[in-house]
Amino acid sequence: MLKSRRLLRGEITYDSAKEQDANILHQSGYRDQRTTYFTHLCRSRRLIQKIVGHHLGLHSLDICHVVDVEEWIHGSFNVCIRIDVDAQGHNPARQLMIRFPLPYRIGESSCPGNADEKVRCEAGTYAWLQENCPTVPIPQLYGFGLSTGRTSNILVDDNWNIKCLIDLEWACSHAAEMIQPPYWLSNQAIDLINKDDYEMLHRELMETFADEEMKIKPPVLLHSILQQGWVRGTFWYSLALSSPTALFKIFYDHIQPRFSRSHRDDELLSDHHAVLDI
Repeated sequence: MLKSRRLLRGEITYDSAKEQDANILHQSGYRDQRTTYFTHLCRSRRLIQKIVGHHLGLHSLDICHVVDVEEWIHGSFNVCIRIDVDAQGHNPARQLMIRFPLPYRIGESSCPGNADEKVRCEAGTYAWLQENCPTVPIPQLYGFGLSTGRTSNILVDDNWNIKCLIDLEWACSHAAEMIQPPYWLSNQAIDLINKDDYEMLHRELMETFADEEMKIKPPVLLHSILQQGWVRGTFWYSLALSSPTALFKIFYDHIQPRFSRSHRDDELLSDHHAVLDI
């Protein structure tokens, strides 16, 4: 019996891995690499205190505390370390976050400088928004250093009202027809979405979305565009373009059946390919 491999969250067997489009062998190294990187950050706690103290203008580093690693928060590409700052004089106690890109997730070893570029892009986005869109709420940026939505980037209140969006480096401009509801409505992986499960939630979202749009009466009604995207299949097309690793699974499960129910695996060249004369 083949042994299972440990991933960042749980374990995986060969039978399960061979059905996925992602590089599981590559992912199997993340756990050890995370441990190595977190150990490096732990050993650099004093340096982290100095960096935070510098940007906050603290007179003493003794009032600045880096929380234990058990309280660190990490997602797919970053780790956030909470910093507790004691009250001092008229200044109340504060809590801040210092965030570092995870080098093993952004290709730093194979393409040195990726971490620098990631931080530059995000800091530049915040700076532009502060200057040009001051009404857009963003984290207070005290400083940034080099060499350092997803659902985890959406902050909601107790009633699930969206209050803030973070990680704006992922923001981009689309044609209205390319704007689609989030794939995670059914809490299923992007390449494992069950169409029937998602359709029920999509219908509920569109009804609520339409009601909210009628209240504010925007110049362009998005709910009708989103509904048309679901009926015509634009939803799946946009989703495939946004996720290269899930592209083939989405195509074969949700796009190809709209045009052909059969798929000839034994043919060398598929009808989906064409030769162009240039």
